[in-house]
Amino acid sequence: MQRSVLIIDDEVDQCLLIRVYLQKKGFRVDCAHTLADGIEKLRLNATDYLLLDNHLPDGFGWKYATLIKSLFPGVQITLLTGGDAENLRVGADFQQLIKPWHFNQLEACLRAA
Repeated sequence: MQRSVLIIDDEVDQCLLIRVYLQKKGFRVDCAHTLADGIEKLRLNATDYLLLDNHLPDGFGWKYATLIKSLFPGVQITLLTGGDAENLRVGADFQQLIKPWHFNQLEACLRAA
């Protein structure tokens, strides 16, 4: 069965790179560029993994991680950040990748979940 990934990140180019890489690895991938759009996509489509950026146009992703997990308990969340890891102390339920990360690290997070 093909596993699904939703990327919520406002950097369109980064979403495209991640999407292409993960699709080649056999994942079904969708992207959203705001929290609101991402939450709506989670409501509409069953998603296995969420890659959640921190700095988004409509809020800080890591502040919504616990809420998203409570609304969608089956989704595994990996927090992506550009270096503000001190702020990412939101609980043990979430993996974290700090930019710059490598694709093999991203894939390992998804496979480990």
